[in-house]
Amino acid sequence: MKIKKFSICLAAGFLIMFLLPGCSNYYYNPYLSDLGGVFSNDLSDLDFSVEVTGMLSEGSLQGKGGGYANAAENNPLSNRLLSWGIRRKPNNQVPDADPGAPELLKKYGAAYLGDTSKKVVYLTFDEGYENGYTPRILDTLKANGVKAVFFITGPYLKQHKDLVRRMVEEGHEVGNHTVHHLSLPTISEREIEEEVLGLERAFREEFGKGMRFLRP
Repeated sequence: MKIKKFSICLAAGFLIMFLLPGCSNYYYNPYLSDLGGVFSNDLSDLDFSVEVTGMLSEGSLQGKGGGYANAAENNPLSNRLLSWGIRRKPNNQVPDADPGAPELLKKYGAAYLGDTSKKVVYLTFDEGYENGYTPRILDTLKANGVKAVFFITGPYLKQHKDLVRRMVEEGHEVGNHTVHHLSLPTISEREIEEEVLGLERAFREEFGKGMRFLRP
């Protein structure tokens, strides 16, 4: 069936810090400019093999999923690592998330699910690296008048600026997937600034607009 009109994603996806170990061997230099910090790296600095989504965390499966509720009540600046998952259900039912996760996400303005009372599908794509599919995805979206969100990393911006420019010019949202795809709770505040704001400023420098959404 031909895809009809969709709305731009409100960062639907997994906007919470996943249980991911550090993914890069790069040497962090706090004296690099934002552009130098982003564009001095390439895809060899990224490792996506550790990304885990789609299943409830082990504690939740055992009925012990109180981590999110506790995190919401305790120190809001805590760097406590929380795993993340959902349990898919049959017959178009809304998936279950880790207990306490929806409340924690809502508290900090994050989202993993849209308004289920509306017939809207939110399309998001992780563009940490380019495997040759993005031009065809963009062609399909354009042919059907559909807008989506593409979350990019620093090396993606560096090596595939032409595709990012096409995303922007064709009306899609480009979101922040950090420079190196690191687990943010495992790094310092200065490194977090470079990972998130460094990519944001490099994107703004190139395209004259900012990134509204972050997918950690």
